[in-house]
Amino acid sequence: PPPAAPPAARPIPTGSAAIGAALHASQGSDASTWLEPEIDGCVFLGPVCTGVRVRGRFDLAISGDAVRLDTARQGADVLILGELPVTLGRFVLCPGAGVGAGWLRSSFTGEEARGGAVDVDSGGIRIEARFGLRIPMGRAVALDLSLRGDLSPLAKVELRDEGGLRLAGEPRWSLGGGLGFRYGGP
Repeated sequence: PPPAAPPAARPIPTGSAAIGAALHASQGSDASTWLEPEIDGCVFLGPVCTGVRVRGRFDLAISGDAVRLDTARQGADVLILGELPVTLGRFVLCPGAGVGAGWLRSSFTGEEARGGAVDVDSGGIRIEARFGLRIPMGRAVALDLSLRGDLSPLAKVELRDEGGLRLAGEPRWSLGGGLGFRYGGP
């Protein structure tokens, strides 16, 4: 007898939704290490899940420019996202992309700060490419594993305050991975 046909992918109803939360770790182009909690939500418009992702960004200050320039960094990004989930047996593969804007605060932590803390705010465009693997854990809940690359094309990699003090700015790019949970969707 011929081999059994693979199970047919079930169609995703337009208008159904999914939400997720994850924790990512990434390495920046300046050798920095970041911890990035994120939440997102999307609505299916045909096969594409379109929505919004919000994430915090916290430089762990264990490597890179933050250590070299005595800088603490934290920020936030908001992205418009699109994913194309593809069911493959028990798993769901999720290539996706996002574009949006971000803010980053760089705070000088060294002794040379004149008159207290020195904070410099910056921001710009964020572009994201992501590949996820979802593993169903129950009726509507899935474990979400992902690899991600981010690009900040207008990043100022080194900042200066009004007095000429140097601070670590934004990495131009970063690569990382994450672990999270998803409710809804395929």
